[in-house]
Amino acid sequence: CRPCFAEMVGGQATFSLWVRFVPRYLSSLHNARYAVAAVWSSVLLLGFFFGPQAIDRITSDLYVMENRPMPTFMKESIRASGQLEAKFPNLSGEKAIIRVHRDDGGFVLSEQTHKFSDAMKEAVARFQPEGMLLGVDTIYNYWKPTWASDEPPAFIRELFLIDGDSSMLLIIYLNMSYTVQLDYVVESVTNMVTLASLQHLSGPIAYTHFLGGDLMMRLDLAKAVETDAAFVHSLTLPIAMVLLMVYFRSLKIMIIPLLTVAISIFATLLLMYVISLVLPLHYLVPGLITCVTLACSIDYCLFFISRLKDEVTEQKTPMLKAIEISTANAGYSIMTSGIGLALGFLALCIFPIDALLVTGLATCLSIIIIIAINLTIIPTALITFPEFWENSWTRGDCFQGWELPNLIRPEPPASGDTSNLNGKVAVSDRASADASAQDAAVAVAAAVAP
Repeated sequence: CRPCFAEMVGGQATFSLWVRFVPRYLSSLHNARYAVAAVWSSVLLLGFFFGPQAIDRITSDLYVMENRPMPTFMKESIRASGQLEAKFPNLSGEKAIIRVHRDDGGFVLSEQTHKFSDAMKEAVARFQPEGMLLGVDTIYNYWKPTWASDEPPAFIRELFLIDGDSSMLLIIYLNMSYTVQLDYVVESVTNMVTLASLQHLSGPIAYTHFLGGDLMMRLDLAKAVETDAAFVHSLTLPIAMVLLMVYFRSLKIMIIPLLTVAISIFATLLLMYVISLVLPLHYLVPGLITCVTLACSIDYCLFFISRLKDEVTEQKTPMLKAIEISTANAGYSIMTSGIGLALGFLALCIFPIDALLVTGLATCLSIIIIIAINLTIIPTALITFPEFWENSWTRGDCFQGWELPNLIRPEPPASGDTSNLNGKVAVSDRASADASAQDAAVAVAAAVAP
């Protein structure tokens, strides 16, 4: 039993099992072609709809998961945070900070800033939905001025006055759920500040106001992630597609990489949205997943189509048989390389910090999805319309017959020789290999036949 087990877990034995399974796999894909199209079309549409919402849920916080191995000081910090959250369940610790600056550099506090602060308190108290904004903290909450002589005590000034007392800070405390309606909250608070400024800061003394804090940082972070993703897609994707087109020498075959890359991108966006419902989505995750998705989807499509092109143009293999050989060889390469890469990213989940756990989990799952996309969409599209793809590399099909130089391929192994398999199944007898190939081609042809 031990030698049999060792043989089964060996690379060649696993590859042989996969090759024997390929004809039935292609037949199943052809029979379920409408289901395959429906599933991935639904994923594409859901990713298009929910993907942007995932970007709105990103965070820059480094949460630490409970019940994970960690130093003592981290455990105590988590316990203190939990007690604070239990005491004040609506208080997230995040704030919107308003800075009011006196343009002439003089002492910032005046009747105008006092009225501005009161107007902001009233606007926050009227804000809907109720409880989203938890209140305003200003210097006037702790000190009641008499403008003739009094000035705030030093410890109060240190809390709310900056820039040599020429600027004043107002703090709006935010409910934990404000991130769900981030755009609405940002727009509403901006309108509040603008209106209060027009009413009370446009008097004889000139003031300038600025809105910042966690509120604006989250908005800027979401915009930066969207900008980075758009830059990666707009720069990398066209270059990669042009290089693939030059290598494949076929405009027709480019339909397949365009399709697989598009579905891969929207599938990973949908994945990020689902993960953000369960775990905090760190702002590093979307950028990393975007790059990994683009690289893997193009790379795996290149594996498959290049093998297909090699079989059709160099070996003159019939299309159905070429699809089978490409699925057996390139499909096995895609599975093994993808699974190894996914396991590497999955190792990040052993760290107790949520940002690393989410990064490892999301990247691992996105690679598995890309493997599934390339091993279902590409064979299904090829075997469903073999006549359409058959002349993709015919002379004159595109580029006026411009073709790749001939590739030098090794001679097929002699009977009983397994030292140079050239991607075919190892057999001890040449006649049995020909019979197996012929049976597989007949099985695929029978599945495709109407």
